Amino acid sequence: FISASTFHGDGSGLTGVGGTAITGAFTANYNVLSTYDVMTINTSGSVVTASLLAANSYSTGQRLVFKDVGGSGSTNNVVIKPSGSQTIDSGTSLKIQINYGAVSIVSDGASTFHIIGVN
Repeated sequence: FISASTFHGDGSGLTGVGGTAITGAFTANYNVLSTYDVMTINTSGSVVTASLLAANSYSTGQRLVFKDVGGSGSTNNVVIKPSGSQTIDSGTSLKIQINYGAVSIVSDGASTFHIIGVN
């Protein structure tokens, strides 16, 4: 647990904070690894499905951000699918259906995911 009102330095000595921001865009279906944080998805060629691991594979409160950078989300959706019978805010999947849309979700660390932001 880290708590501070200010921080000085570049943070290079910190470990276990955040995840891996993905700089290259996914263009095909993929599994969302527990080390991922921000994922860019190029929907210009087809629908792309991001398959989540079981919610307990992620830390409690771990944020996952999905962004359509291809600008074709209204035609080629980004589909986010939880593992097995798990849900995202009680739904069996979540879709980005607008061009350049984005969504942020968090894991409860046990059995479900929650939407915390959309754009």
